[in-house]
Amino acid sequence: MPQPPELSEPYLDESARSSARALFEHLEQQVAAAEQLAATPAQQWSSGERERFPDYPHDLAVDRLRRWATLFAEEILVVHQLVEAARPLNDGELRRGVYLASQLIEIVQGAQTALTPH
Repeated sequence: MPQPPELSEPYLDESARSSARALFEHLEQQVAAAEQLAATPAQQWSSGERERFPDYPHDLAVDRLRRWATLFAEEILVVHQLVEAARPLNDGELRRGVYLASQLIEIVQGAQTALTPH
């Protein structure tokens, strides 16, 4: 998979690195929340969750989220492992983690159309 060239660039300073780490942790929390929602029966979803992930004729939101979680299980695991790493991530790992997590969130938020069978 092609990656943007900036994924290998070092951060300019510790402040930029800290900001990236905070962003990565936030994105990982969003990934975990979507993953948890995929495992939750739709009847237990809040009105906000139903609004964010509406059902469509012949395609329930919970099914779309489950497909996302299944299809991207390895990538989701990598994001969790990087955030939980016992050592500080180098700049390349951190940049790749932020990129991967942001792509997973973009996909799941676009799951209304992206993962709908045609």
